[in-house]
Amino acid sequence: FENVAYGLYLKGLSEKEINKKVSNVLKLVGLYHRRDSYPHELSGGMRQRVALARAIVQDSEIILLDEPLSALDLLLNIELRHELRRIAKKLKLTVLHVTHNHEEALAIADRVLVLNKGRVEQYDTPENIYKKPKSIFVAYFIGDANILKGTVLSNKNGDLIVDVEGICTLRVKGDYFYEGQRVVLVFRPEVIKLTKERVNKDNLIEGIIKRKYFIGMFTFFDIEINDTLIRACELSRKSMYFNEGDKVYVHFPPEEGLIYEYPREGLVKVLEM
Repeated sequence: FENVAYGLYLKGLSEKEINKKVSNVLKLVGLYHRRDSYPHELSGGMRQRVALARAIVQDSEIILLDEPLSALDLLLNIELRHELRRIAKKLKLTVLHVTHNHEEALAIADRVLVLNKGRVEQYDTPENIYKKPKSIFVAYFIGDANILKGTVLSNKNGDLIVDVEGICTLRVKGDYFYEGQRVVLVFRPEVIKLTKERVNKDNLIEGIIKRKYFIGMFTFFDIEINDTLIRACELSRKSMYFNEGDKVYVHFPPEEGLIYEYPREGLVKVLEM
């Protein structure tokens, strides 16, 4: 209680006003029952709630949060990120939340601003940041991605044929690219589809499953195609049909590929964090 009330004492508010404000905000963050606890008696998550309550009780219109959940374990992180959003919406606060955790950012934010060494790469909705990244850096930084280098062989009205290093030719969609241009292709793991049988589809390539790992609802696969590892993702209920060592056919949907001009400074330089 006294920790949250500290700023109000400095403002010279009366005991009655302080008691009302602090009690209300502790109820809001779910800590009223711990109002007489000492710091060492609180968990990490509770201490973060106290810090949030201390900011809220000042009647601030803007709250600045710098990596507020980084020291918490995963389950507590997930719980508090939704609690933060609930409180901000309830109080109609503007919150600037800085984080390196892209899942945290996408789950909480109405808008996401991606910074790269002080430069704004993209400012957009979470969905557009993930599905329509405007740069290779954003595609790489926000979520998992297969990044492939290649050269445009042809462009017929936005229908590109790209010679991808280490794999083969792939067809993708994209305007403003010309024959002979070096490019970078990006495919998210979840858009890549696996099949045991060869089907009549563009961008179907044979590979070998080198590793399979289960993470709950989803199962990820590392697939070797001509010495290049591609990561794919399937719903776990479908993954039982694919095992390590299996030969599979990997489908890269043309409409799901993201394409960018190859950076002058080199791909490694652009992807440096």
